[in-house]
Amino acid sequence: MRQLSSGLIILSLALPLLAQAGRPRAAGQARVYQVDREVSLKGRVLEVNSVPMGRASGVHLQVKVEGKEWPLHLGPSWFLSEEKWTFAKGDEIEFTGAKGGAGEGELIIARELTLKGRTLTLRDKAGIPAWSRRGRKP
Repeated sequence: MRQLSSGLIILSLALPLLAQAGRPRAAGQARVYQVDREVSLKGRVLEVNSVPMGRASGVHLQVKVEGKEWPLHLGPSWFLSEEKWTFAKGDEIEFTGAKGGAGEGELIIARELTLKGRTLTLRDKAGIPAWSRRGRKP
């Protein structure tokens, strides 16, 4: 009887953790995007960088906005390639995104950006990445 009680207690403690582990990755990513810290800015691309992002690589831009440089995190390079988007030093862009980090670690996670009259939506208004919905029907 004592073993059964111990087993039930352990199971009751483990179930919430197992449920969280099974959540789609996008749900966790949405928490990273803080809607209440959203800004809309215009700037000039200083650098285009490819950075490790899990098993793929991501595209990050270094953007100068009103005299301050910002790292602007876009998304996976494969997603930008599929959408036929490229960036170059000197591009003038407008973007909306959420500020993250603090001090020297400040960055912006882009939700939407406009370049040369074209607009790319990277995340929905809740911050869920557009690439996480690939293959899903609305």
